[in-house]
Amino acid sequence: MEILGREVRPIKWKQRRKLHHLHSKAYSLDPGTFNKVAGGELKKEDVPMSALVVDRDVIDEAINMAIDIAFENPEEVFKGVKLIDVDNYGRELLNYYLDPEKKDQGD
Repeated sequence: MEILGREVRPIKWKQRRKLHHLHSKAYSLDPGTFNKVAGGELKKEDVPMSALVVDRDVIDEAINMAIDIAFENPEEVFKGVKLIDVDNYGRELLNYYLDPEKKDQGD
């Protein structure tokens, strides 16, 4: 994969695990819904999307981690690029590295 004409470094197994763990911490259920699921009043598959809570700060941490994995010197790669575009490239990297269809290579 390339971004801005630069080849993206491959992710190592430990890096992928760490990135996955950080990214998954960004999502949770609101406390009321969580208690209903834990108490058996509500099935997981019946949880409404509106009950999902997303921690934007953790998402931003995961995006930054993906950028740091992808490039040895991200400041150089993204010099002169608008911050919103850097975020979009970072989300693209996050999706690339955490693609659930990919199998862990164990490297």
